[in-house]
Amino acid sequence: MEHLKHQSEESLPDPASSADRHANAAITQILRILVTSSCNYSCTYCHSEGMSPDAQQEMNLEDFLFVADAGLPLLEGFAIAGGEPLLYPDLASLCLQIWTTTGKKVHLTTNSSMTLFPLHSAFHAIARINLSINSLNPHAYKMITGVNMPRRVLLANADLLSKSQIEVHTNTVLLPELTTSMSAIREIVDFCNTYGFVPEFLHFIPRVPAEAAETCDALNQFRASVRALGLRPSNYRRPFSHPNTLYEGDSTRLILRDFGQVPTAGVCRDCGMRSYCSEGFCHVRISPDGTMSACRAGAASRGNVLPYVRTRDAEAVREILGGLQGLFPLRPEWAQLFVARRNQSVGGYDWRF
Repeated sequence: MEHLKHQSEESLPDPASSADRHANAAITQILRILVTSSCNYSCTYCHSEGMSPDAQQEMNLEDFLFVADAGLPLLEGFAIAGGEPLLYPDLASLCLQIWTTTGKKVHLTTNSSMTLFPLHSAFHAIARINLSINSLNPHAYKMITGVNMPRRVLLANADLLSKSQIEVHTNTVLLPELTTSMSAIREIVDFCNTYGFVPEFLHFIPRVPAEAAETCDALNQFRASVRALGLRPSNYRRPFSHPNTLYEGDSTRLILRDFGQVPTAGVCRDCGMRSYCSEGFCHVRISPDGTMSACRAGAASRGNVLPYVRTRDAEAVREILGGLQGLFPLRPEWAQLFVARRNQSVGGYDWRF
């Protein structure tokens, strides 16, 4: 494949132009930096952010920083995830340097299974941390994650974060019985109330059609439980394409983020899946092996930018990023490559996250 910028004499739209950035709609453009594919958990629902389980660690700290800087004109923020990002040795440096070079604080998602003290020096570079805590019941915790609950570490991290200026949310995936009972929800809500965190419960779309009934059951169980707890839905919507419901009661509130119910128009333009990535909210991911993708649906919309990162070709990286975001058309050879890979999926449709 020849170099992207030599394929056409047409000039790219001005990345800073709001008309180009919002040609489709008001889109929140986030670069999700997947710093490692390694994880110390084996959660039953894990979608691995669409990464291959054998993704190699090709990108180093300087490579991630280059991609962040190159894509800055097209981006409104940065999120760091994995794998488990606390396993990445340069995590604190990455957070600090993104903040100092771009002026943007990062968001971080972690299972909080390891101490956050080594990250303390970078707290002022982090705007928000999402703690993936699916249960505070030791038996349910192990059934979901495959490991024993590190209760002391969880509580120590919660205490540390409660004394910081970081906005903290907990993420609990709706799983029938395990996380949708009244007692399970109450435990999470009480934990969050103690430390001043925001409890969020996530309803995912099914990874395969056979899981559709199970995810629907989990949502129905959750709604019945929050009603029994005296919580009622109120009008609330964050700038995402999927519905977000705020449930409130006496001194108690929680958020349901429903990835499984999106408008009919909210269909990923690349893979055909119902997705929250296509309308109003776009996460483009950069994986540790250099793969850049616009959705979690596997091979539909992805390409490896590592050669351009290694040669520090900011224009090529920016063009691919903008094409995946839909801000301007992909060059023909990239569009053809993505279509070919999509058609290689079973039935042309990939159910993976």
